[in-house]
Amino acid sequence: MTHIQLQNVTVKLADGRRETKALDDVTLSVRAGEVMGVIGPTGCGKSTLLRAVAGLLPLASGRVLFDGQDQVHVPARDRGIGMVFQDYGLYSHWKVRENLSFYFKLRKREKEAPEHIREAAEILGVDFTYLMGRFPSTLSQGQRQQVAIARCLVREPRVFLMDEPFSNLDAAQRQHARVQLKRLLGRFRVTTLFVTHDQEEAAALCDRVAFMDAGHVWQVDTYRNLLVWPRSLRVADFVTEPGTHFVEGAVMEGHFACPRFNLPLTPAVAARVVPGQAVTMRVPPRAVSLANGNRPVVQGEVEWIEPLPMHRAQRVTCRAGEASLALALDLQQSVQIGDTLALVIDADEVQVFDSRTGVNLATARL
Repeated sequence: MTHIQLQNVTVKLADGRRETKALDDVTLSVRAGEVMGVIGPTGCGKSTLLRAVAGLLPLASGRVLFDGQDQVHVPARDRGIGMVFQDYGLYSHWKVRENLSFYFKLRKREKEAPEHIREAAEILGVDFTYLMGRFPSTLSQGQRQQVAIARCLVREPRVFLMDEPFSNLDAAQRQHARVQLKRLLGRFRVTTLFVTHDQEEAAALCDRVAFMDAGHVWQVDTYRNLLVWPRSLRVADFVTEPGTHFVEGAVMEGHFACPRFNLPLTPAVAARVVPGQAVTMRVPPRAVSLANGNRPVVQGEVEWIEPLPMHRAQRVTCRAGEASLALALDLQQSVQIGDTLALVIDADEVQVFDSRTGVNLATARL
């Protein structure tokens, strides 16, 4: 198992006559045997990060280390990396078996190929054996993805680099592929960097997740902690639950206040703010519920109702002054657009950020 370290890595890419920093002073540590997810908006530098680790892009500065050994001058072919990309990169004029054995042929190690291919086929299941004599053009997207992963396995790599490997699959195929890959990664414990746009995928497959934006790594943690305890508004805006809303307000007498909306701040936040400070509150649906006899924090007018039959619930979005709030109700709960609901908000389930700096005020240092 290999420990990957990126130390102050900067990568510059040409953009016409200008150079832009695709990675800007990135430092990241991936533990030996860990599956590290990488998420972020389009163009944030996720794929560039993988290519820098693979040795496919030159570094403007910084170092990439495997087990403490600098890889900057090690060619990509000698880094012991297995790569799976969105387009799979299979040779269309070769059958599956030839695609898998090409690595050994290139290195004049053909005698090793049959044993490695047999082991990979056993791992991927009996159905995979029947693909050996077929051309890629006759395979489904899911089968091509299996072949691409098998091609990595036969090489016995030190590191897996995966860039959106399931994006061409439909929902059912993705679910099956996740289960299969989770089993493979658990068996081999190969250190893996896994780029994905699918946050459910990151949560299901990855031990920890790095959030990237604008060429920087902003936070590395478990997916749950990114969701519940984002360090900044930038992270909170991307890693969030459906139905989450952001409310602009200010601090007044230990409360978050905006028109028709007032909520006591938790002690952790109250200790870090001053009266009049502009703040932004993130309110996920789990923080909002019906008053049910309790003193309501806010009166909300129902604007939108979204049935969620898979969860036996409905997501109800309400307007409260300048703020929008959403909550989940049982499907049997009778509610109509235009109804007024008395709502309470759990202050422990919201996050409050400094509107100017974007810092999470509950986790900021005093």
